[in-house]
Amino acid sequence: MFQWLSKQKDHHVVVLDKGGIVYKDIVSLDKKIDVVLLPSFYWFVEKKLPIRFAFQAKEYLPSIFESLTTSAKLSYLAIQKEDIFWLFAYDDQDILKALEKENINISNVKKVYFAQNVFNDVAIDLDNNYSLININGILTRIPSTLAANGKKISQISKNNFNLTKGISLKRYKSFIGESFLYKLIIPIILIILLYVVDTAQLLYVNKNLLQQKNEIFSKYNLPNTTFQNKSILMQLKNTYKIQKNLRNFIETIMSAPYGTHGFITLFKINQKSSVLSIKLAKASDVNIFKNYFKQKLTIGNIKSIVVRNSILTVEFNL
Repeated sequence: MFQWLSKQKDHHVVVLDKGGIVYKDIVSLDKKIDVVLLPSFYWFVEKKLPIRFAFQAKEYLPSIFESLTTSAKLSYLAIQKEDIFWLFAYDDQDILKALEKENINISNVKKVYFAQNVFNDVAIDLDNNYSLININGILTRIPSTLAANGKKISQISKNNFNLTKGISLKRYKSFIGESFLYKLIIPIILIILLYVVDTAQLLYVNKNLLQQKNEIFSKYNLPNTTFQNKSILMQLKNTYKIQKNLRNFIETIMSAPYGTHGFITLFKINQKSSVLSIKLAKASDVNIFKNYFKQKLTIGNIKSIVVRNSILTVEFNL
């Protein structure tokens, strides 16, 4: 069940995907609204951190997300969930452009929320050929053909949305233009380079590197020992590896040679194993899919392959 939260009578909800609005409880968008963003608008990481409160996470967030995106214009949100933290990264300007495209006045937006923290572990049919499902704790947007028994979002009341921990968007960009910044920075860089060449370059570089190291350790509250820092790095790499492997696995399944050879009737993913069922066009097509999965997936991924009544069922190890 969704968590119930009372709202004011004049408070309305809009759910927004990159393709447009997938839910709204009003016809006109000229009233105060809360906006719920689907996963296409943000990056999400679930992680334990050596801190006690969510506001302390701001020093860790840029380094955590730098391996997931190259965007330099991100804003962040940390939500504490008992002994772990839900970490979000998002681009304010990207969201503002999407709102403008849907003729939503930003002055009417009270708060913006992330779907990961709004919906629970039930499948939700978005009525646009996509559904939301929970995969290993991460709310993921996938084709509706892969999500069985999803509850249509149009049947969900706005009062059943868990609208907590919202954000306010940064509406304005810097007044200083980018071209002006380049004109200002280039002469400064040239002066610094000339100064370095005319002075004791090696001593200056060594001193500068040491200063940068101390600033980084202080800014991100890093441990003093190399062992502890390597441990933090290893944890981040493991999280990235798990998410990357899952994305590659789903891409491999969706890229199989279906076409005239068959179509998916079932695709389930969980922590231990995944099951894929394919309705074969003809019995001989089974070899096409067997060869594809054996070539594309590493040894040990395929747990079993069974054919019964023209249905090919493959069980995978994740």
